[in-house]
Amino acid sequence: MNYCGSFTSNIFAQALSMHTELVDNISKKHNSLFIMFPVSKYLSLLYAIPEIASYHYISNDMIRFCDSIEKRFGADTSSHYNKLLLLTLIIAANKNVKWTQFNNDIIRLYLLNFKRIISQIVDNSYDDDYYNRGNDKFCKDLAVSCLRMIPVGSRKIHLYGIPKTFLFKGKIHHIFNRVLFILFNLKGFKPLYEMHTDSHDPDLMAEFNPEGFIRSYKRIAGILKENPRVKGAFAGSWFYDPQIASISPRLAYLREIITDNGGKVFYMGDNQASTQDALLKSSTRRKLFEEKKYIPHVYMIIWPRKNMLQWAEKV
Repeated sequence: MNYCGSFTSNIFAQALSMHTELVDNISKKHNSLFIMFPVSKYLSLLYAIPEIASYHYISNDMIRFCDSIEKRFGADTSSHYNKLLLLTLIIAANKNVKWTQFNNDIIRLYLLNFKRIISQIVDNSYDDDYYNRGNDKFCKDLAVSCLRMIPVGSRKIHLYGIPKTFLFKGKIHHIFNRVLFILFNLKGFKPLYEMHTDSHDPDLMAEFNPEGFIRSYKRIAGILKENPRVKGAFAGSWFYDPQIASISPRLAYLREIITDNGGKVFYMGDNQASTQDALLKSSTRRKLFEEKKYIPHVYMIIWPRKNMLQWAEKV
């Protein structure tokens, strides 16, 4: 497959065709929408998002803009507007300066994401509720479409930082060790690449295995090498709980690839969302939870830049 030739052209051509169709449909129904709420205005708000921010960051101006569209034209039109926004960003990506900074392997992964996002819109795969800022999956699609989130295979990453609350999770005597780690291993709270799973992305989930994670981490290391100011990579999940090695040993690699190569894990507590995720696809974990033999805990895993690059050179 030639990602620099016909495949690329077909993706952007399909995005442009669907974009034209959506503009026509919305304009026929609400001919004043684009006068009152030009897409260019919302794009300017998106591009004004701080470089180091959560992938689902939304400013007060963006909230007012979105709420105004929904209040005046209805939730269905607001969803169609967001579909148009995704297509506009995908079309613009091909001429975005950021685009030229990625190697062919990362561009290939972006194109696979673009193809999926466009196909969802063309095929009406999801109802209107999918395309709103309250849906985490839509937020990831939006962040990928404006090149803020980078697909690397089994993970998607974006620039962020370790929250200061990290220091105060767990027991009091752990604070000193965490301070030392931030000062001497990480050398600061930000910027780092925060790593995410996206269960909605079938291409990503096909890479959800030890070999796929190794490929993804090698790509992250390559991006780190090109960005010397970035201090490493991190993520928070029940995946990294040391209990998982005995409860679900087939998932132990999620933590061990990193901890065996200079990464560290830190207890961060527990929450309802993480508990639901941990129990969702495992009858074993559900049974142990019901028997009060397993309580899912969230751990943060941090892989300092130096250690990750050393690992990548060895692999």
